[in-house]
Amino acid sequence: MIFNLAINNDQAEHPLVKMLDRKKFNIIKINDLLKVGENKIIIVDCNTSLESISSIISLLNKNEINTFIFLPRHLQEIKISTIYKKIFYPINISKFENILSAGLMENKFISSFKSVSLGYDNFIFNKNNNKKTHVTETELGIIKILFKNKIVEKKKLKTDILEIQSTINTKSLESHLSRIRKKFQQIESDISINSIDIERIKIS
Repeated sequence: MIFNLAINNDQAEHPLVKMLDRKKFNIIKINDLLKVGENKIIIVDCNTSLESISSIISLLNKNEINTFIFLPRHLQEIKISTIYKKIFYPINISKFENILSAGLMENKFISSFKSVSLGYDNFIFNKNNNKKTHVTETELGIIKILFKNKIVEKKKLKTDILEIQSTINTKSLESHLSRIRKKFQQIESDISINSIDIERIKIS
């Protein structure tokens, strides 16, 4: 795994860079962030203003996989989307590498169907275009069962995921399925979810 590492002052003189194994890190310019799809580390210089940090974050897509923001410790209270992982310095180099490894583990996938993978940290990811969107715990549970079984009885989803009696007439399941369909559309997936009959649904 090689990380693309960008420094917001576009200088490769940050102390962290000198300590890293250059075989594992590709140094890029901050304006080239969009040219690489994933595995990014953005080093924010300690003299960077909050306004400049916002500008840096705006360079990123909303579908980033394994993106770490490396910040000076005095900015611990800064609000950054949870899509990105924050690391604060100064930090021991071994701890830094451990955090990277842990971040990669978070993004391991539960299962896949067609071009779409389901991640442990509640996201679906289209490997064909690198688009990603978050799902709720309930949506994650439904998608997991659909990916595994392809054809699923609605009563199983009601009792196992929604935790309601299968005999109760409710539109809750249909509402969740509608939102899941829209999220598949957001990442431009060709996956469809349709009813086979009144009792079963199918993913294809």
